Amino acid sequence: MRPSPGARAFSTAGLLCLGYLQNANGAPIPQTEKQTPKPQVMLAPAQVSAGQPPPKEPLPADARKPDRILRAGHKGSVQALAFSPDRKWLASGGDDKTIIVWNLSSGHEEFRLAGHRDTITSLLFKPDGTRLASADVSGVVRMWNVETRKMLFAIKTQRFGQAMAFSADGKTLIAGTGKRAKDVFEAAIGFYDAETGKTLRVVPTKWNFLTAIVSKSDGRLVVSGTVGADDDDDPNGSVQIFDAGTGEMQRTYPVIASAISTDGNWMASFDNSPSGYHAVLWNLADGRRAHELAPRNASRVIFRPDGQEIASAHGDSNAIDFVSTATGDVSKSLPGGGYGLGTIAYSTDGKLLAAGSYSYGTIKVWDLISMKEQATLYGQSPVQSVAFSPDGKLLATTSGELRVWDLSSLGEIVTLTDAPVNRAIFSADGKWLAANPGGPFPGKTLKIWNTKTWKEAGSFSQENGFPVSWLAFSKATSAPEKIGAAHSWEFISEGESQVVWGSSSRMALSPDGKWLAQPLEPTGTVEIWDATSGQKQRSITAHKNYVTMLSFSQDGRWLLTVGQESNPVMVQGQPGVMYSPFTVAVWNAVTWNKEFAFTFISNGGPGADISADGKFLAVTKSGGATKLFDLEQKKPVAVFASPDSWPGNLSFSPDGSILVQGAPEGIRLWKLTFLKTASN
Repeated sequence: MRPSPGARAFSTAGLLCLGYLQNANGAPIPQTEKQTPKPQVMLAPAQVSAGQPPPKEPLPADARKPDRILRAGHKGSVQALAFSPDRKWLASGGDDKTIIVWNLSSGHEEFRLAGHRDTITSLLFKPDGTRLASADVSGVVRMWNVETRKMLFAIKTQRFGQAMAFSADGKTLIAGTGKRAKDVFEAAIGFYDAETGKTLRVVPTKWNFLTAIVSKSDGRLVVSGTVGADDDDDPNGSVQIFDAGTGEMQRTYPVIASAISTDGNWMASFDNSPSGYHAVLWNLADGRRAHELAPRNASRVIFRPDGQEIASAHGDSNAIDFVSTATGDVSKSLPGGGYGLGTIAYSTDGKLLAAGSYSYGTIKVWDLISMKEQATLYGQSPVQSVAFSPDGKLLATTSGELRVWDLSSLGEIVTLTDAPVNRAIFSADGKWLAANPGGPFPGKTLKIWNTKTWKEAGSFSQENGFPVSWLAFSKATSAPEKIGAAHSWEFISEGESQVVWGSSSRMALSPDGKWLAQPLEPTGTVEIWDATSGQKQRSITAHKNYVTMLSFSQDGRWLLTVGQESNPVMVQGQPGVMYSPFTVAVWNAVTWNKEFAFTFISNGGPGADISADGKFLAVTKSGGATKLFDLEQKKPVAVFASPDSWPGNLSFSPDGSILVQGAPEGIRLWKLTFLKTASN
């Protein structure tokens, strides 16, 4: 949608009025001639020595930890999935050692279970859905009461927790266990009371690792295991059938099975032949090789509950293949994860398939009747920016996706896109949310959503001004088409003319829409423009090198800039790690004098924001600290613990009661009630 020259005003369904302020959303507030303190500048950074990182500033003992961390989904690879019998929930676990139980109707987290200290490798619901068994790579099995969300017991089984099954009546948990004898681990089949974890009996085996357990309704147990190469009797492994009641072994097949069908009719193994690594299907009734499965380089196979189909995930392709057990041929396929999927799981009725993880721990649930995506359960990618709605009730966060949170319940409301996003902003009246999703990088488009319905209200891209990395919206009735690197578009919505600014370079718009600030790249100069006339008003030598951030305070009193004071220095022996001095400066938006500044060493552009009343400045510094400064007294008043060097993005809530920060593990939230207490 590109306006022709001379015809810059246009009306479009959904491209509606927007109000924007970088890092501080709120209604425009006129500038005043209020007296400001005399300038005070503090410049005392540590020296940057070539090849050596600067000494870390010690974190004070009283540094406040976040009051809450808002997380959505897994922050690591997903290795285990399990549907509840009624298909209402999906349990997932993996490298982040956390179990998430998802509501498949809403696509949101129902609850989390924490307790494992290692990667979770297996999950299994009890047949009535009231219990969930989990196992990790260190061999610890935990049983959870799904209704109370409490752990019932934990069992230390074998070296790798993977093989588990419930008995047909759900009263017994069967899991691989064992003991170490001299230099050999002797695996066994453990039977445990599913309510108490009490050991009922242990059946020894000749293996040192169990790969699969299937409990059949006829009282038989089908188990697969492997042994070390020093075992002359069984140098590879086998599948054995036991009487579950007596523990007596009834039959043995010399097959190393990675999967066994729940109906007990099939088993699957992997074979590395000249044609490629592939799965082989075996008939469990006679132990004969039935089919060489066509998909190559499969990383995992599982059977559909009725045994008539195999789902095959690949380690190096974008596909999940479905193979008929009757013919061994591929019948259909679904998109895979690009880098290979760690796990796949069928629902009990075989109508749904869950697969993970896609990008950033994301899980997809597929309807196998329509072969369409039923739900996407997003993982937690590092949060790049945060923005409050003007009333402070909502928080938008951007990263590998765009999420909106309800700050009263601290729960996620909606995920609007899974395309990369690095900027999002609410309109001044809170009716609209705009962001810059793209692929593979943010900024390809500008999308707008209605904050009542969360339906997309508009989507457009244009040659000039794109990719859009920075956004600002104003209620000005007119604006120049271009100021420096910033482009404007004029929209007519509900009878009112609105202007939206966009740029691929850093920029900031004052709350009243009068001033547009942008850096003169690649210098440290910031230019101040009249956003109505397009005339440059002045240039500020803000920094010696590169400007990394700038924004106006919500009350219009201050311009905040962050910039480098010298070229970065690379740390010897740490490729890609570089340090340089950064200065955070606060400028009077009437006189354009510097009122407050300080310089420190960092390995990334610091996050910074000014509170809505203009009294406090928050800055993220490398070394694990976020400092809060009183701008009237020009001194730090609090330190918050930020346990990494991630520069993040800071934002004060409109009422100044909350400070939030984007981080790798989610959104850190601090309550600032102590500021009001101190002022009283």
